[in-house]
Amino acid sequence: MSREEIQTFIYDWAQEQFFTAPYGILTSKQTNKIGRSYRSVTFGYARTRDFEVQIYGPKFMVLRDSRKGNTTFGSREPNVVYTTFGSPAELMDHLATLI
Repeated sequence: MSREEIQTFIYDWAQEQFFTAPYGILTSKQTNKIGRSYRSVTFGYARTRDFEVQIYGPKFMVLRDSRKGNTTFGSREPNVVYTTFGSPAELMDHLATLI
């Protein structure tokens, strides 16, 4: 799967789960601080939880979860947890546990 296909798949999945954040479900192409481009999908539940999936390639994806009350792992932002995944299936299995 390409980055674009993974991005579309996650977008469709988020729509099916009725995420109700005021901004809806956002997709974009971005560049990180060292100049590496990635695709992202941002979605969440209004006033309680936000998610961002950063797709660098089919074997490297990062999930940013702003769950309230969680400790921080490898992040300077409060209440943010970053998790990496080695395949789209692994990412989707994890996302299914979050709803």
